[in-house]
Amino acid sequence: MTLSAAELWLDELAEAAEIDGDVVHAAVTVDLDIDSLVTITRRAATDARPQGIALDADEPMTIGETDGRRLVLWSDSAPETVVVRVPAGRLTVWNVWRDDGAVHAWTGAAGIRRIELDDADADFGVRLSASDGHPGSDADLEVDLLITGAPHGDEPVDDDA
Repeated sequence: MTLSAAELWLDELAEAAEIDGDVVHAAVTVDLDIDSLVTITRRAATDARPQGIALDADEPMTIGETDGRRLVLWSDSAPETVVVRVPAGRLTVWNVWRDDGAVHAWTGAAGIRRIELDDADADFGVRLSASDGHPGSDADLEVDLLITGAPHGDEPVDDDA
């Protein structure tokens, strides 16, 4: 019997597991040395159930007029591209999904594969290809995260970027 990534994370007390030669992450953490703008672009999402990308930071993040240390961008309600102002510190990202009236994460076939992006307009870029807990799909949600240093002072941020 082949163990799922979720079972391996628990069994090995690890944040990543190797499945069929791929590294599958429970979450992806980025340490930000400076206040940053994180542009999240949803490239694809399954229609089978709403998919979300959860964001957790040490200090409150800002999207438009909304502040919070933990935010979720849902495939059925968030714009395709969202700019998040994130203070210096830790930013952790993982996938979630809604099913049967509840929000789920880190169960069954869930996991994130990451691909580093080389984007000249960003200081750091990564594509996250996430599977929810249901079997049968390689990627239920795919997003790009591009990180740049935040403007200083009262310079405007283009939330529609």
